[in-house]
Amino acid sequence: MAQSFKALNGTVEVYACCDTLQVKDYSKYNMASFSEEHKRAVRQKQFPKDLEKAFEMGAKLGGAK
Repeated sequence: MAQSFKALNGTVEVYACCDTLQVKDYSKYNMASFSEEHKRAVRQKQFPKDLEKAFEMGAKLGGAK
């Protein structure tokens, strides 16, 4: 996908957001390989940073200073 966008615009920026909280209620799904407590802790700590980075990238792409 990045190559397609690069052909249109010339530059591509990617921000990987990993170890995310996949669902609101893990008890409704068979997701035993994931720790809900870990996912919630990572979200609480990391998500505000990811959101800020995404906002900065959007502002940059939109031409804001």
